[in-house]
Amino acid sequence: MREQEATVPLIARVLVGDVAARDTLFEVWGPVVLRWCARLGGPRVDEEDAAHDVFEIVFTRLHALREPKAFAKWLFATTRGVVRDHLRRAWIRRWVPGLVADVADASADERVERDDLARAVRDAIDSLPTDLREVLVLVEMEQRNGPEVAELT
Repeated sequence: MREQEATVPLIARVLVGDVAARDTLFEVWGPVVLRWCARLGGPRVDEEDAAHDVFEIVFTRLHALREPKAFAKWLFATTRGVVRDHLRRAWIRRWVPGLVADVADASADERVERDDLARAVRDAIDSLPTDLREVLVLVEMEQRNGPEVAELT
């Protein structure tokens, strides 16, 4: 992977505050992350928003990367996590009542009630640990059975 060759020295420079190295790291890996976001997220995820979120994480947590040679693997794992979060939010917007106005002529009381319900469901889902959220999606939305869920998770 040609991106990886230039990355190790860039990481060291980024960590000491070299803005040009940070820009170069983004120029080298930005298109790769954008492709990953588009392919992993599909049409339900705005790949540019997801890629932006990935690089926010990269530049705030790069100091935690113990092995610069493993940057590509770390970056992919970060991208996967961000895309998963974007997909979860897309799922919530699609399936949770009240997030998308589905009745244009609903009364103000009905809209408030629907919004309150949507907020309560979102809060309940958000309060779940990630692993339980994933199980909820696999079982309830994808109708997978126990062994399938166990294998996937």
